[in-house]
Amino acid sequence: VNAATYSHHCQNVFAFIMVIARMVRWTMQYGVDIYSASAFALFGLVKNKSSFKIGAQYADRGLQLLDICAEGKRTESRVTYLAWFFVYPFSTPIHSTLKNLLRGYKVGMEMGDTESAMWHVSMYICGSIVAGKALKPLAADCLTYIEQIKTLEQDFIFHMTLPLAQGVLNMLGDAEDPLKLSGSAMVEEDYLLMIESSEGRMMSCLHLQILKNVICNFFGDFEQGAKLALERGDEYEKKNGSPLAMMDTLHQGISLYTMARRTKEKRYIKAAKKVKKKVAQWVKKGNINAMHYVPFLEAEDAALEGRSDSATKLYSKAITLAARSGFQQNAAIASERFAEYLLLDLKDNDKAVQYFQDSIQYYSGWGSDYKADMLKKKYEHLWLDEIPLDITASA
Repeated sequence: VNAATYSHHCQNVFAFIMVIARMVRWTMQYGVDIYSASAFALFGLVKNKSSFKIGAQYADRGLQLLDICAEGKRTESRVTYLAWFFVYPFSTPIHSTLKNLLRGYKVGMEMGDTESAMWHVSMYICGSIVAGKALKPLAADCLTYIEQIKTLEQDFIFHMTLPLAQGVLNMLGDAEDPLKLSGSAMVEEDYLLMIESSEGRMMSCLHLQILKNVICNFFGDFEQGAKLALERGDEYEKKNGSPLAMMDTLHQGISLYTMARRTKEKRYIKAAKKVKKKVAQWVKKGNINAMHYVPFLEAEDAALEGRSDSATKLYSKAITLAARSGFQQNAAIASERFAEYLLLDLKDNDKAVQYFQDSIQYYSGWGSDYKADMLKKKYEHLWLDEIPLDITASA
């Protein structure tokens, strides 16, 4: 299992697949041992490349093998995070995975497997961000858990988690410059020095880039977001099968489509359409958490190509799907993007006001009053009266 995990984090895909396939084959040939459950859960990660449903079936079998093995409790925490973070979020509502990650954390601490326990809380933070969990309680969790990870000297996990925690804090206004990951959890310049010679420098840098791309989109620096997107492409998805790849891909698409519409440059258009195609393939493979990504990026594509009727319908569909699925943060940014399209491209001020107000309501519901206030101040000249308290999402 350690060899498989090491090869995964070192991005040696061939070695990873070969080790896991051998472990599964030995279980089938010689019977269940303490590592069989981990092997099947990891093989679920491999099978996710072709079918999220089949990947989940292997993860199911891995969890079942914990009950068969007499020493299953020893590896329960590790198997739990492999299944509930790397496999199930692509075929199961991601909100339902969070409680299982916290349960795995508890098991790990009880069994003395502190490394697995700390991976659980790191993955809980990551999954919560992707799921759009309420920001204020999540921020409190972030500060508590990163301190625990640091105390237990899990440096690799600590480095991977810091950008996630600061990204949450930035959305709450805990940063002098919202476009820099510098606040209560970390200072960006110090962080880069800290990870410079670390074992997991590559993955830590990718986490930093992803969260910077996300905050660039939320705070309006789409040019920098698109630059970051072009620099890393699908590198993170190829090197780490975590659900953070979903959020990364969506926000790359938002940055790239925005710059494609502004500049009409081929490099942005080509990259944006590649992202849209990838997301459509995910949904075809059974990714239910990315279902609202499809109409969102299709709306951006329609806006790019001047198909205003299609864009209007698709934006509305994306907002409704995101809101109904519990992704308030994505409903918020989709509403904001639609409102700006209505205002700047279609010159429909009245309808733009409606969607700006919806966006403000979604941001506030997510917990980012900081962003909601910024949006209100920027566009309050469009309306004379106060925003009603009972605004509901547009359908």
